[in-house]
Amino acid sequence: MAKQKGSAGVERVTTGIPGLDPLIEGGLPKGTAVLVTGSAGTGKTIFGLQYLVEGARKGEKGVYINFDEQKEQLFAQAMCFGWDLEKLEADGLIKVLNFDMTKTHVVNVIVELENFMKKMEPKRLVLDSISILGIYSQVSAGAELSQLLGIRSDNMGNMSMDDIVSRGSIMGLIGKIRGFGATSLIISELPEQSQWLSRDTVSEFVCDGVIVLVKNTALNKRGLRIEKMRGTEHELSSVDFTINGKGVNVKEKS
Repeated sequence: MAKQKGSAGVERVTTGIPGLDPLIEGGLPKGTAVLVTGSAGTGKTIFGLQYLVEGARKGEKGVYINFDEQKEQLFAQAMCFGWDLEKLEADGLIKVLNFDMTKTHVVNVIVELENFMKKMEPKRLVLDSISILGIYSQVSAGAELSQLLGIRSDNMGNMSMDDIVSRGSIMGLIGKIRGFGATSLIISELPEQSQWLSRDTVSEFVCDGVIVLVKNTALNKRGLRIEKMRGTEHELSSVDFTINGKGVNVKEKS
């Protein structure tokens, strides 16, 4: 099994994904931001919800930052796997923050998120998805957003202002998320046949780890690849996984 040299003594956070933790020395490095990326239908949202439910079972608070779906739709999807998010939210273990980016400004999202994180102090965070925030940050280009996220244009080469703001906002936001101290999953859409690992082409470099989810429709199979994981000896080749009534399940390598 091909592995990368890791460092000892790194505190781990279990994912709740059967078969995954043994591939990453017992879990995600505590306090890191890990990119979970893949094309549509690969199971990214399920992966993120399963991670938060695992934390709730351990009494760890978690927050799900959602730009894609209405809260009720997310609750209904979770119930398909036996995860009662409505109850977990009522119990104060999971909070779903839903933002409609057609009705709010990126700056408002970031300010509200900062205030919430200081109040709740969750141990786990899932952002779904960074791709949508990147798109809307272009619309919200301006001095206020640039100042809030520390975006600098003097080291961005010949990129357009849209690209500068989009990439800068993503880099700034991931940096802020790291500062919260939670162990975070950052979900990104990945176009089919892309040479990059995220739609924005920068998240994979900024995040501490990258987990790629793929699907092979012709073979009716799904695969998972750990592209990188800071301070971790990990499997390099792709491993199969399934999605059943209990969520994502990584198959053990023979």
